[in-house]
Amino acid sequence: MGRIVKLLAKLLISTVLVTLILKSTDANGVGSRLLETNIRFIVLFAGLMALLPLLSAMRWSLLIRLASGHVGFTNAYRVVMIGNFVGQLLPVIGADAMRVWYAHRLGVSLGPAINSVVLDRVVALGGMLLLVLISLPWLWAIVPAWFFGWIAGLLLATLAGGLMLPALANSLPQSWERWRLVRAGKKLMIASNDLLSHKPSLVYVLGLSLVTHLSIAVLVFGIARMAGVPVELGECFLLIPLVMLVAAIPVSVAGWGVREGAMVIAFGFINVSPGDALLVSVLFGLVVVISSFPGAVFWMTMGRPFGSARVQHVK
Repeated sequence: MGRIVKLLAKLLISTVLVTLILKSTDANGVGSRLLETNIRFIVLFAGLMALLPLLSAMRWSLLIRLASGHVGFTNAYRVVMIGNFVGQLLPVIGADAMRVWYAHRLGVSLGPAINSVVLDRVVALGGMLLLVLISLPWLWAIVPAWFFGWIAGLLLATLAGGLMLPALANSLPQSWERWRLVRAGKKLMIASNDLLSHKPSLVYVLGLSLVTHLSIAVLVFGIARMAGVPVELGECFLLIPLVMLVAAIPVSVAGWGVREGAMVIAFGFINVSPGDALLVSVLFGLVVVISSFPGAVFWMTMGRPFGSARVQHVK
């Protein structure tokens, strides 16, 4: 019952945000331009978007190996696609729970399965924050000082939290380990330290995250140009990671509403009209939804083995 209430609350938030954004723009104009968009281009971009989970599958399969498990690349891709599809319907925790369940079903112990999915989320977020950090000198020239300060504060808070959590986990009284949540947290910290100590793997997974986020910026640039919105590729490299960072806040359904508001604000910094920014965001959202459809096919066939080779748990 609680999950249903949370889902309805997020649906309400998405609806309210989209409604407010539509009221502040030329909704009729945006709707007309949306209907005039060539569906073949949307399908093309959706096909390109469906390739990005290949990078996510490479990253996740490595993290599973570091957690003493194994899921083949093909299986990892299919499970990631299932998670993406479920993520369009349920909160992100539901999509992650689906990935954990499939990994466990494919032979990975429950603890390593959970740790690998959580670490995968952390690495994806870390790649996004690293990209924002690299972009700071150029962002300074196009965003207001208050916004730049907010970004810098967020990065500092995240860095401080990342440094403090391992120390905090190691300083907890041993008597607290009788609680399952504390034990799970310490195991996650150990897995994180293992990743940090294995520099080639850390560079590999962070590199995949950076390529993924940069690819999303390229896709948004292509969508904008297709829609006749005047943005440059470099501007998308700077602003889209910020938009996606805000859209990742789990307060709406699949980021709808939050992403549109963030896109309108971000593109406003480069003098793109709210209507144009909203059009790009809605088209991008449709591309994401369509690109997740193969996950529905994989989900419907979940009763059969994913591949010819069974996945074995690594002792």
